[in-house]
Amino acid sequence: MIEAVLFDLDGTLISFSASYADFMRKMAARWGITDATDPFFMEYSSAILASGTVTFQSSIEHALKATGRSVPKDVSTQCQESVAKYTEGIQLLPHALSLINRYSSLPTAIVSNGPFDMQLSALKKFGLHNLVNEVIISGDPEVGVRKPNSEIFRIACSRLGVDPSQTLMIGDNEVADVQGAKDAGLQAVLIGELVSAMFEKLSDEQRRALSRITPSHDRGLAYFPCCVELTDGTIHERVYIVSQLPYLNIWGVYPADDAGKTEVKLSDIARIHESPQRLPAAFATELYAAGESGMGYVIFSVTFSDGSKQTYASGNAVDFIQYPAGKSREDVVSVQAHDRSDMNYERAQPYAWCLYSE
Repeated sequence: MIEAVLFDLDGTLISFSASYADFMRKMAARWGITDATDPFFMEYSSAILASGTVTFQSSIEHALKATGRSVPKDVSTQCQESVAKYTEGIQLLPHALSLINRYSSLPTAIVSNGPFDMQLSALKKFGLHNLVNEVIISGDPEVGVRKPNSEIFRIACSRLGVDPSQTLMIGDNEVADVQGAKDAGLQAVLIGELVSAMFEKLSDEQRRALSRITPSHDRGLAYFPCCVELTDGTIHERVYIVSQLPYLNIWGVYPADDAGKTEVKLSDIARIHESPQRLPAAFATELYAAGESGMGYVIFSVTFSDGSKQTYASGNAVDFIQYPAGKSREDVVSVQAHDRSDMNYERAQPYAWCLYSE
């Protein structure tokens, strides 16, 4: 039984979008260090990965002194600026909020290796420290040990007041996170395994139903615009059924964590059909290829076989439209992206998302 959950930070909840080596080279250039083989970098790496009280500034000061350089009087300001620059490159991983929310009813903590000031700055950027009960950072003077040392896991469990054997550690490192936690008596799982299990797999019947629907495509994501009947008999005429990972690559956040989006669970779907309110796949794909008309929206027109035309305004998902009376997708002959010739446009109809795991 799981009564508490610990999360790793880097690679599990956040990532650094830039090159850390480039970040360090630019930072070191402030002190005239331009040779990538300079011992400064080895000394810095040794200090930043050490046990005990560790900050970015303490690591820089160690590296400067160890290589015979003086510490500038304004080193504190320079390091604060560097930490701020580093934090700018931190990104929240798409599954992070859903993962934390999944265990929100349990005591939780973030357990991270790293310099106290940099890790705390990264946490505060997204308010992650406010979403858990405790934050344990190896460089904190009150912690001073790094994963996979069992002591850091014991500190986390002690602060949460939970039994290690009933605590789950979630991380991306097989040694530091998983084996380290198990050696301390916790349960542990790699984040990749957990994320892949966050959504259900298609049943054979559901997979056959989707195979009869031609998807539209946007940068590697296949959209299946469906009409679904739920197990309780409810009909939803506009539901996108999409694969989880390609969806994240395009949208960057799960529907449950994206304001205004509605989600349908795969297990609640009894039957799947092609939606009568979808655009033909080729035309929707053409609109996706044309990109946005503005930030977060697309304006486009649809021309029908009788020569009439209707303009639509939609978010970034364009497959579902409200057809004029007496018309259907069989009557569509062309689409025009970014067509603002008639501003009397039809607003997009509400739709839902259903994600599945491959």
